[in-house]
Parts: sequence; C-alpha cells; structure tokens
Amino acid sequence: MKILNQILQSKKILVSVVIVLMLIVGFFLIKSNKKVSPSKTQTEELLPESEIIPTVGSSTTVDLKADRLKREVSLTIKGVPESTNNIEYEMSYLADGNLPKGVIGTVEVDGKTEVEKTGITLGTCSSGACVYDKGVKSIKVALKFNGEYGSRSFEKEFEI
Repeated sequence: MKILNQILQSKKILVSVVIVLMLIVGFFLIKSNKKVSPSKTQTEELLPESEIIPTVGSSTTVDLKADRLKREVSLTIKGVPESTNNIEYEMSYLADGNLPKGVIGTVEVDGKTEVEKTGITLGTCSSGACVYDKGVKSIKVALKFNGEYGSRSFEKEFEI
C-alpha cells in the first residue's frame, strides 16, 4: 500500500508539473501572437493629415480642349484670382485597356487674369519621339491656385 501511495503521489507531482509547463508555454504563445498596434504618434508620422483647400470663386472658369487627334490638350483659365502666383495642374484619365494615366505641371500667372497652357501631351515623349495615349474619352482636371491668399482648388471632369 505504501508503494501504491508513493506511485500515486509521484504521478500527481508529474501531472502538476506538466500542467504548469503547459500554462507557461500557452501564455508565451498567446503573448507573442498579439498584433502590436502603432501608437498615435507613429500613425501621425506615417499618415500626415490631408490639407483641406477651399475652392476657387465661381468667377473663375476653366476650359479644356483637345486637338483633332486627341493627342494634346489646351487648358484655358479665365478669372484668375488677384495675387495668384502660379497654378498647379493634374490631369488624370483612362487610356485604352482602362490604364490610368496622367499629366502634371505648373502654369505661371505673372499677374494675368487669363492664362492658357497649350500643347499638353496625352502620352510620353523622349528624345523627340512621342507615344500618344489612345482611347481617351474624358479627363479629370484638378487645379491648385497658389498666391498671397494661400491656396484654392478647382476640380472638373471634361469630355473630349
């Protein structure tokens, strides 16, 4: 009987040790699988707040015209706000195969109330050779007017 008690006692100790080890291993597994979410400071550094720019006044009008072959466009802006230094433009469109394409640039204003940017190529040019985008049906124009007043924006989609 004494031997039987010793065997049962040693089995209880062994089972207790195994349970404690399983709890410790489980704790570390759960702790290591937790996703660490970035702190607010880290998130702010990664994703800067977007700047909200007011729109330009209704007296400003914008027109976009394509040439006959739809290889180039001309941008005309009338009623440019006083004290505007320059106008940044971004044109985005879909070419054949639904490929997103775009053009960016800047127009210097030099105190004028009407400016025109001609010869804006819908495609790419290198060493005097151009490859034009085909199948362009509409162009989304985003403008940013920069001046002593700060910045103002304008957006419109044009069918060409």
